[in-house]
Amino acid sequence: DERPESSAAYEYAKRSGDLMSTRIITIDRLGIESLKSHHDEVAEPTHGDESNSAACKMMILIISCSADGSVDRMVRKILRQKATTIAPYVTISIALLGHAKCDNSAKQMEDTIFYHGRKFHRFIESMSNGCPTSKVEVQVELEDPEARYDEWMRNQSTPGMYA
Repeated sequence: DERPESSAAYEYAKRSGDLMSTRIITIDRLGIESLKSHHDEVAEPTHGDESNSAACKMMILIISCSADGSVDRMVRKILRQKATTIAPYVTISIALLGHAKCDNSAKQMEDTIFYHGRKFHRFIESMSNGCPTSKVEVQVELEDPEARYDEWMRNQSTPGMYA
């Protein structure tokens, strides 16, 4: 069993905090309540605001996708509970962390590795209450975070920019 402080998800969460140091960052474990809990903290857009994105609060979800495509049981639980609603005016950014060990496997098994993560992203997108969502897929065993993840994270912190 892997210690949380040595997991790829934990390392990428810390990296996200460092890249977005101008924002207040909290790191929580994914749960149904964490998707709903920001409701009281988020202000609704002012009347006449053409875009919800300016008033949206950001939530970054980091999901580990094993080489066989399995994901954390909480992701599967959220997918089963179709009635889950997300707090309004919350922008959701999802990082899918693949764990293929070699480049050939990563290419051949990409759809299998990220299947449940992509399904989760589509579900979140359908529940997003009009706020934009974005997703990045990274093979953490094969790619340096600087290659794609860091740029994606920087885009998340720029208003109106979603990859």
